[in-house]
Amino acid sequence: LFLSFIFKTLKNLKNEFQQDELAFLALTTKIELPFRDRWSFLLYKELIQKSIYSSREWNRTDIALIQDNKPLVLIELKAMYSFDSIRKTKSGIHGDEQFLRAMANDVKKAIKLSNKNTDIYTVLLVTHPHNSIGIDHPANTAVKYRNYINKSFKNKTQEEIKGFVEARLENKLNKIGNIVYFDTIKGGNAFGVDMSIMYWLVKCNI
Repeated sequence: LFLSFIFKTLKNLKNEFQQDELAFLALTTKIELPFRDRWSFLLYKELIQKSIYSSREWNRTDIALIQDNKPLVLIELKAMYSFDSIRKTKSGIHGDEQFLRAMANDVKKAIKLSNKNTDIYTVLLVTHPHNSIGIDHPANTAVKYRNYINKSFKNKTQEEIKGFVEARLENKLNKIGNIVYFDTIKGGNAFGVDMSIMYWLVKCNI
């Protein structure tokens, strides 16, 4: 029932940001919170006439659609960078594993808050820089995780990184639920870095 509203607002979300704003936000912090806040407001405007209310941080859930104080939809978001799928931690696992575990835990938390009529979704946002930032760039230190970004380009092009990340995460996310939508948003340029945001919408099994 609500998937059409979720699709509509999610697809329109890119129009809610100014030119290059997504690039600035994604390269200076994780994009999860501004993405969540704009999306929740779009859902609020879309559904309020139906007496369905979009809420942020409802019982520690990122976005909840509420009617008569009962959850109709619960949505959890997580944000990472494409280099997280490339890099390996000291223990030898890929850096994205911590985010995937957190998503699975969010689903468990949402299930406890749900009822038989509640739909649960989780969204993974992946900031993908298209180029490194030069060490001599005057804004070099303004870019969060610049060392990881630059390191990811040592042996791979941005197209190779994107292809690797898409294939790896699609396989991993299929274990959490059913991927119902995937898209890439052009984020523009900030600090001399072009970037985009890949995201997956996953419907979780209760």
